[in-house]
Amino acid sequence: MAHYISNRFLRSYQTLLRERGHEPSAVFATLGFSESMLSTKYHLIDIVDFGQLLEYTVKLRNAADIGHALAQAQDLTVLGSLVDKIALCANVGELLVIIEKHIHLIVPSLSMTVEHSEFKLSINLTSSIGVLNQSAVFQEYVVTLALQCLGQLLPNNIPVRSIYFQANECDFVSPQALQSYFATPVGFGKAVTQVNFPTQLAQQKIPKNTQWLTTSFNDSLAEEDLIEQVSELVGIGLANQTATLPHIARVLGKHPRKLQRDLAFYGVNFNTILQNVRMHYAYELICKTSHDLNTIALMLGYKHGSGLSAHIRKWFGASLVQLRKNERLHRFAKGIKKPT
Repeated sequence: MAHYISNRFLRSYQTLLRERGHEPSAVFATLGFSESMLSTKYHLIDIVDFGQLLEYTVKLRNAADIGHALAQAQDLTVLGSLVDKIALCANVGELLVIIEKHIHLIVPSLSMTVEHSEFKLSINLTSSIGVLNQSAVFQEYVVTLALQCLGQLLPNNIPVRSIYFQANECDFVSPQALQSYFATPVGFGKAVTQVNFPTQLAQQKIPKNTQWLTTSFNDSLAEEDLIEQVSELVGIGLANQTATLPHIARVLGKHPRKLQRDLAFYGVNFNTILQNVRMHYAYELICKTSHDLNTIALMLGYKHGSGLSAHIRKWFGASLVQLRKNERLHRFAKGIKKPT
């Protein structure tokens, strides 16, 4: 079974890579990846390819910290559909139970188990894909991402007692840097990747006011107008079924009716934005990739390809095959290679 991750992380990846003196397009060319992953605003990437990208990048000059840095660059939007569930949690123990059940929505193929007793509180992380369990940089990424999310969800610093990685010490490009990154003892070669906390952390209360949960979203979108904010969140939520009015209203700290009224002030409604975003991304995916109809439908949040097919004809007055034929003719006339 294939597992996919949104290419949204590539925004941060490209910035981080250029800061370290490397050109993302050159890396993609070396790995044989389609540049449409970089140029297409909305795209899904196989999680194995994501792991391969990390494995290659970590060996580049000045890029040994890429897994750690990339995870730190993510915000609470990675939680997607879990935002509503997390807002109901009273303490960290309840929060970990929610994440345990749904972590595959944050990092596809990943599973998590929580061990809690009077002596310890641990989370165990492992992937259903063997090659990722052997990837040191992937493990570093998921541990950092887990701590990054917890750090944004809780008002105080997260106390970590120790971290053990499934990979061996020799598998890490810079193992000596890990203890500095995480400010806690680090071990290697365990059966699963494990993060250990003080047992009392499970009882730490989560603020009742759910407004804190929207802060990171709003901070990152503060300079954009409301329509752009909603469009951005729709794009993030298409594939995981969170591009809905109630979910996006909660993310923005508004009641759904209030959000609709605010959008009406600008002469639009939520469904109009949803269809505009889908139309824009559909055209990019049709013309810049070779994905079939059902794959594109999955990426855009449709249950069946037939629903997307009907919308393609409505939006563009042509079928997917006709659009691609026209795009090929246009590219041929300009001497541009076909998409891969």
